[in-house]
Amino acid sequence: MRGKLDLAASNLEQQNAMTKGEANLLRSFGNPQHFLAASIDNFHAYVHDANFSAGRSDLIAAWTSLEPFFKKFWE
Repeated sequence: MRGKLDLAASNLEQQNAMTKGEANLLRSFGNPQHFLAASIDNFHAYVHDANFSAGRSDLIAAWTSLEPFFKKFWE
């Protein structure tokens, strides 16, 4: 999944569909060294760990981080 996110970010950046900053944010989503509310590891835990839950502010922060990508994805 991380490799696919990097590839998608590079592709969208090369097509000028995303700015470099937006593409880097998408890359950070897949990087376990970054602490983001929107991360693959957090999303995995939300689904598979009964003791891990998202608060309202966590979900808002995750959406705010990923909204530019989803807008470009659905265009």
